[in-house]
Amino acid sequence: MFRFRHAIAVVLGLAGAGALALAATPPAPETIPRRVQRLLEVGWPRTVDARVEAERRYDRLAPLAASEPRIPYAFALVQIRQYRYPEALALLDQVVAADPQNLTARELRVWLAILLKEYGKALIQMPELVRRLPAEKTAKAAEKAANPAADAASSPVEMAGQLGRMCGFLEGPAQGHVDQTVLAACVEHMVSWLGESRQKAFEAGRKAVLHQFAAMGEETELTAAAAKESGENVRKHVLTELDRQADDLASKADAEKDKLEDLKKQLDYDLKKIRSREQQVEQQRNGVQSQAAAARQDLGTIDLQIAQYLVLAGHEQDPNLRQWDLAQVAAWQLQRDQRVATLAGLDRRAAALVSEQQSLVRQRRDLDRRWKQETGHLEKLETSLTRAEGEKQKFQAQPVDSSTPQVADQKRRIVALTAYVPLPILLDDEKARLVASFDTAPAKMPAGAKP
Repeated sequence: MFRFRHAIAVVLGLAGAGALALAATPPAPETIPRRVQRLLEVGWPRTVDARVEAERRYDRLAPLAASEPRIPYAFALVQIRQYRYPEALALLDQVVAADPQNLTARELRVWLAILLKEYGKALIQMPELVRRLPAEKTAKAAEKAANPAADAASSPVEMAGQLGRMCGFLEGPAQGHVDQTVLAACVEHMVSWLGESRQKAFEAGRKAVLHQFAAMGEETELTAAAAKESGENVRKHVLTELDRQADDLASKADAEKDKLEDLKKQLDYDLKKIRSREQQVEQQRNGVQSQAAAARQDLGTIDLQIAQYLVLAGHEQDPNLRQWDLAQVAAWQLQRDQRVATLAGLDRRAAALVSEQQSLVRQRRDLDRRWKQETGHLEKLETSLTRAEGEKQKFQAQPVDSSTPQVADQKRRIVALTAYVPLPILLDDEKARLVASFDTAPAKMPAGAKP
């Protein structure tokens, strides 16, 4: 009986210890697919907080990026979503280096390079993408390639069409920034690698962009012509109004000048008296400063004499001679006090002259202020008259500018990549496709790495 009870106790103890061990076991860490999904989820809203949080999560996943290129690819999608195109392009370079057969990444990389005006880079990458496209061996294989594959957001035929549109953009809207000889060689090389159906898609895309570019150019010209005609009518109306305003302002200005002529004579007379007194005060101040400088120089000499007699008195052993030295010190000290009193008087005189100078300056400024106040209206009239005459001359000399907000907007759109070649993917669809790819192709882990 004792052994039976002991065995039961042992079994219960082991069971309790196992339960405690299970309770103390930490939860399993998130898998790479889940972490990539969370990276996409937190980085998808277009907010600063979302961007910062996505960067933080990617930094923790970055050590695994070399063996799992879907990690930088996910962050590249986030960066595109956040309109951070240079950062996205750098990430796609990493993706292509690790997974050369990722056609969607290559296509996005070309599109971003053109968007960022890195045309030389795009001309190198487009043929690389074409050479990576799967071969068109049979009609059945071509039909299969025409449908979205599991590892690409676009079919090879669609990619060929997209490349054609990009080349059309470089040949048309961006022609001033691209060496057309190099572009022609690049197109010829790509076409030689494309099968018949892809060549047709490529050429159709290229021509579509060139036709759209021509149409947008014609539309812009028509809008500019209409704007110019409207501008001519506006200019005639403005010139008539400016003539009327100029005549009215000239009459008012002449009347104001006659009114101010007497005032100017009076102010000129007062100003002449003030300036004459300023010259007198300045001369007196210079004389006081010269006297003060001489007094200070005398003080220096006296202080030197006092110092010398004090030194002699301090070393003199004979009381009579020491008394004589101290008497000299007292005499020199008396002269010093006189110089200090003289200097104080000169300083007071200088301060009085400075105060008078400041008063004269204020009087002169008061005259200037009064003149400006009295002539303010005339200045406004003359300014308005000058402006009206200047506007009139400008309208007469310059041709009518056909630039309007509408024309400017059309000119901006006519050279914008997105007006001809949209983003090769739908971001939300590509995000879902990337997450689903982990179900068919589990994440790769580098040796010794933890999920």
